[in-house]
Amino acid sequence: MVALTTYSTVAEWSGMARMHLLHYDYAFFYRAFLAILHPASAGGSLYSRSAEQSFMLRHGFLLLPHNQYVYPPQFALLFSPLGLLSFSQSALAWLTLSVFCYVVGVFLFIRLLLPQLRGIRLFALWMVIAILTPAQIDLAAGNVNSILFGLVAMSLYLLYVRKRPLWAGLPLAVAIVFKVTPAAILVYVLLRRQWKMFFSTLTFTAVLSLLDIAVLGPQSLVYYARHFVAFGQTSMKNGPAPYNQSILGVLGMLTKHHVMLLSPRTETAIYMVFAATCGILILWLTQRTRQNQRWDVALASLTPLLFSPLIEEMHMMFALPAILATLATALDTKTETTHLAHPSAKRRRQWSLRTLVTLEFLLLSLPTTFLLNFVTHRVPQLFFLHTQMFWVLLLATSTVMTQIRRPLATTSRESRWLGNSPHATEQERRAL
Repeated sequence: MVALTTYSTVAEWSGMARMHLLHYDYAFFYRAFLAILHPASAGGSLYSRSAEQSFMLRHGFLLLPHNQYVYPPQFALLFSPLGLLSFSQSALAWLTLSVFCYVVGVFLFIRLLLPQLRGIRLFALWMVIAILTPAQIDLAAGNVNSILFGLVAMSLYLLYVRKRPLWAGLPLAVAIVFKVTPAAILVYVLLRRQWKMFFSTLTFTAVLSLLDIAVLGPQSLVYYARHFVAFGQTSMKNGPAPYNQSILGVLGMLTKHHVMLLSPRTETAIYMVFAATCGILILWLTQRTRQNQRWDVALASLTPLLFSPLIEEMHMMFALPAILATLATALDTKTETTHLAHPSAKRRRQWSLRTLVTLEFLLLSLPTTFLLNFVTHRVPQLFFLHTQMFWVLLLATSTVMTQIRRPLATTSRESRWLGNSPHATEQERRAL
């Protein structure tokens, strides 16, 4: 929802209180909560643009014409109790919840993908993750991605570690009714034939939607369904990269700066080909490979990004599981994959993966974002440097799709963790 360039959202954080950009996205959420609790005083319906603009002006926020509340009504309904607090109190509660969900999400993904990591390595990984630009922007703007990140992590943890596919559907269903894009993970679950989780997610989604209908009436869901595409098109008007780090945003940036001349129809066609290619590859991989916890978690987390025409920088936190999965493979030194017979080939592969992970973390880090802002502000001709997150997405996706066909290596520590875990299946223990 943040329709601000990387420079204004990150490089000027020191003056954010003065500029009133802190909690900018949350202001739209708060107005939506008020529309649920007090429709008359909030200025009317949940999706009233004029009421939103009036609210933003009254509270001293920048008025950006293409920003609006674009989330399902279930989201506003479930969080509407926050509207009982003052804006500052509510924003602090939201920030606390977001930080908590992000930390829980990181913790669960590390338990899923790097359970053997201990000591200084684990501490260093947490320090790196703490300074990633996507999380920092999301927390500062007060968006919902950190909460979605925690819900997705909880869902995949319940599925793969706790072996509770029915309960795994609940957090994913909550994520879907908060924002539609996590539904791409549900499609991946279906392709992997996780039937219990798939139908559980559908059931919980239906229950939450019926709750919305019971409280707000069916018109809210009908309105959202009718205007869903229009909401997306309005958000797209905020501009190309660095705001939009999808392939559409990158093409739009190159067209804007006259590097190439593409019509909007051509850009859309290229995006459709890209999305279709990703879909075909995922379908082929899920049909030709067995279920694999590490790479299934990585690829499932990437799906909301691969098929979205709009990827804000804060959305890129969903690339983190793929990077952690690559790191896990790079650290598998004691037991390697059987197809790499020569020790030197194993070492080269591991060092190449470690270099790749280091590069991805660097490109996603806040210091790199500050550096790119500094450089491009003084040398505007280097504008293309602000597409770094799109390249991280391509690198992470290509690595996952390449590695998912290889047999996994397992370190002795990971073997002990899985072998002693009461949640590991007999088949997993025998595989070790």
